[in-house]
Amino acid sequence: METVFLGTYGAIPAAESGNTSLLIATGKGLILVDTSGNPLQSILRAGKNPDNLDVVILTHAHVDHLYGLPSLIHGLYCMARSKALIILSDPFTRKKAEQLLISFGLSGEKIRFPLDFKETLQSDAFKINLFPGSHSIPSSMVKIAADASSLLYTSDTSSIEKICRASVGCSILIHEASGANINIKKLIKDGHSSAYQAGRNAACSGVKQLFLCHFSASESASPESMKSEAGLSFKGEIIIPEPLKWYSV
Repeated sequence: METVFLGTYGAIPAAESGNTSLLIATGKGLILVDTSGNPLQSILRAGKNPDNLDVVILTHAHVDHLYGLPSLIHGLYCMARSKALIILSDPFTRKKAEQLLISFGLSGEKIRFPLDFKETLQSDAFKINLFPGSHSIPSSMVKIAADASSLLYTSDTSSIEKICRASVGCSILIHEASGANINIKKLIKDGHSSAYQAGRNAACSGVKQLFLCHFSASESASPESMKSEAGLSFKGEIIIPEPLKWYSV
């Protein structure tokens, strides 16, 4: 299993990186986590064929994670896709996604290929489970197991005990780090985690690698400063992912 970050920032993108989104390739399938930016172009830039996309996971209904969904569906329609596209989300996010697609006329027979909404998925290719996070609206953490390896992506969430339990046995933990621990009260209020908390969660889960993402545009919360802070609580390898670079899981 391999993963590539199509973006690594939060609501405010940087010149070098857009909103957080992931593409995951297994030996038998292609998975997109969240639909920020221009999903079709990002998949192409990552060296994959968008028509081979099997699953889209929507972690929650905030703009920076969901806004590219109509563009993705419309683009696949224009490419004459025929096979069903599985979309995983919690019920609240599904409702928002369907409303968004309806507003653009991208629903039912109008798009010529089925959208198969689910809350979990287990197949010969991979197993995907969603776990409730702790955010300002319903959100999901994502655990993906395939090719004898697994990862957990926290998406946007305050640090909660479920992160450690869900990520036990995973090769890597992909954790949001939206700010420094000195601002922990505001982070908790907004439903986010500090880099220190990300490191602590990685340490308790026993993963070997911690990927940090969903960075703030604030100079006081730069990716490198987040890496340093996470290193105070986690002694394993901490990676600031480079957009469009593939990483083995």
